Amino acid sequence: MYNLKEKNNIIKKIFVMFFCLFFLFGCEHHYFEKVKLIRSDDYHAALVMNQMQKSGAIILQDEKNITLRIPARYLFYSESANLNFYSHSMLDNVVKVLGYYDTDLLKITSYNYINNSTTNIKRAQAISLERARQVMKYLWSQKVNASFIYPEGKLVKHLNKNDKIAEGYIDVNFEKFYR
Repeated sequence: MYNLKEKNNIIKKIFVMFFCLFFLFGCEHHYFEKVKLIRSDDYHAALVMNQMQKSGAIILQDEKNITLRIPARYLFYSESANLNFYSHSMLDNVVKVLGYYDTDLLKITSYNYINNSTTNIKRAQAISLERARQVMKYLWSQKVNASFIYPEGKLVKHLNKNDKIAEGYIDVNFEKFYR
């Protein structure tokens, strides 16, 4: 009749056949309906945003808006509005992400923390606004496809002294429109 090796092969084939039938017909149908196709633009933008997150940026997304939050220490010298040497690689990634979407309004907001009551508020406000303008100038020089680029500087009370973004941060906010 059959030897032991042939019996094992037959049992394996039957097991694989039942497993395949169970997987095809035993799964609930709504599992397959939840799978969404991802646009290639979203995929490539997600790769660049993942690279930015590894560099220290925070990516905030909802259905329409994307906010790229970059700690100020990655872009500017301490207590200054001058771009540092390493800022160009991070801002180039911002340009890459913006290249995948058409944007009407690009809002660049610089948040500068106020540590205590001895901080000169007018100076901090001026630094905050100038930081947003510097980012705007860089993005504009890279030919970002946006109808309006709006810089804004804000002050925020700093409560947590062990925060990674102790110098403040830059938000680049835009609404997603596909090309």
